[in-house]
Amino acid sequence: MSEHVREVIAVDPDPGVLGHGRELAAERGITNIDWRLGDSHHLDDLNLGPLQLVTLGQAFHLTERDALLSALDKLVTASGAVVVVGGPVPGSIEPPSWLDVVAEVRTRCLGAERRAGSATGAPCTKAARTA
Repeated sequence: MSEHVREVIAVDPDPGVLGHGRELAAERGITNIDWRLGDSHHLDDLNLGPLQLVTLGQAFHLTERDALLSALDKLVTASGAVVVVGGPVPGSIEPPSWLDVVAEVRTRCLGAERRAGSATGAPCTKAARTA
């Protein structure tokens, strides 16, 4: 996405995930990403607005959605948008090939146990990413 916009602000509560993102961006020569440690409960502390586009992945379903969308309503411009990107309804279509990669990275970095809310797993260390 970074090649299509002026600036990306990437927010994650796990320093290891941010570190891995920084490494991947550096490998690809991507320099327009501002990496921020944070979560949906503390958006006001991140000095984010105004925003044109907010994209959220599957983690959106693990947040307190009403509170998050209310906070984003104050940050996103009138002409902006919030987009939730997720996988298909099970059995409706064949899952995209990249979905297995997302699941594998999520399991390596956060563990096999699925959680909801603000809980996080073990940090995603370099050893965990290469194991």
